[in-house]
Amino acid sequence: MKEFLQAQKQHHFRNIALLFFLEMGFLSFLKGRLGIYLNPLFIIAVSVFMAIILIQSKPRATESTEKRSLQQKVKAILGAIVSVGVLYEELRKLFWANDYTDLSKSDIIPQIQILTKRFLNGEFPYQIIDFGYELFSPYMPLHWLPFVIPTVLGFDLRWMCAVIFLFGMLPYSLWVSRKKVHRNRKIILLLAPTFPIWMFLFFQSYHLAFTVEWLIATYYLILALSLLSNSVIFRAIGLILCLLSRYSLLFWLPLYLLSIFLYEDKKKAIYISLLTSVAVLGLYVIPFLVKDTALISKGLAHHHTATVETWERIDKRGEIPIFTTGVSLGHIFAHLGSGSTSQKIQILQITQLTLIFAFLLSAFFYYRKRKTEIYLPYFWLATLKIYLAIFFVFNQMPYVYYFLSPLMVSGVIFAEVWGNEGEKTIEI
Repeated sequence: MKEFLQAQKQHHFRNIALLFFLEMGFLSFLKGRLGIYLNPLFIIAVSVFMAIILIQSKPRATESTEKRSLQQKVKAILGAIVSVGVLYEELRKLFWANDYTDLSKSDIIPQIQILTKRFLNGEFPYQIIDFGYELFSPYMPLHWLPFVIPTVLGFDLRWMCAVIFLFGMLPYSLWVSRKKVHRNRKIILLLAPTFPIWMFLFFQSYHLAFTVEWLIATYYLILALSLLSNSVIFRAIGLILCLLSRYSLLFWLPLYLLSIFLYEDKKKAIYISLLTSVAVLGLYVIPFLVKDTALISKGLAHHHTATVETWERIDKRGEIPIFTTGVSLGHIFAHLGSGSTSQKIQILQITQLTLIFAFLLSAFFYYRKRKTEIYLPYFWLATLKIYLAIFFVFNQMPYVYYFLSPLMVSGVIFAEVWGNEGEKTIEI
């Protein structure tokens, strides 16, 4: 195995591109071909191999110290605008298509509309919503607060996802502009985060029309980029955006902060923790959680109830629809011979957490043993990639659109490896 991995070091440029393409394929045009058992395993396998390639890579020697000229910055900003702008026409056709104008076909956007309107009216947003059935929205503040802007200005809130994506692409484009690669390769690097969006547009446009997952994915793009940055503020922003939009990042966070504290800079770990804590207090705890201390438990209870109902929904073929997408191994637990649906869900949750903690502990001790050989920001990015794959493949509600966030992380990994391949490197 070691010899094989050593041989593959010579082909990082080719392999990372292939893996990025395959990952998008396993979430779209390939997932029906591999079946519900193999496809999730391939998603995890691709994530692991991408992480290995990144860990084996070396950063460029001068990249962190080079300053960009005004001309480079202007070009980078224009590049971000163009890369997002080329999506406009397809998005316009999607949002205005007859099948996608009735937003009530999904409860996601209607929830956000109600939360934002309550907030603007001075009401407490987190109250029971009546959709003909009672729903308690578990959405974290940064999942819905950005949509206050389109609510006030009166435009389709789905466009806000594109606006936020543009803002996420600005630091990404500035980062790409620093890479000393051929112009054609730099264009590909610039467009990398848009590839998953195009994939969803071509193969699963429904998910862009009826969800706001693009917003969450942009947060993860910023987080992935922040892991390669020396800026304490930027790194805190990456954490804040993800933590206050969905809880998915929570279990990876201790590994990140502990490794900063032990292996980078204790002060940085403290500053990042403090900035993140202040944001969580200011944007969630004080304005919302203090007013209803049962918010978290209510959200979890609603999520569990919705999961039970979803698992017990059987289609005409005798299958559970949510598990026919081929992105989760949850169906194995749903078809266990004995126990109630609630018990089967708990077994899946225990399995998920066990695998996550086993991975995170293993990763920590692996880095501790080989810290002189591994670039720490690459370790963070690699562990984040594998962590998200495990988290979502063993998720109890495995919607395909959830994987847009891991794809954004893949885009940054792809760009980092492609941007460094063949360039001068430093030994860590």
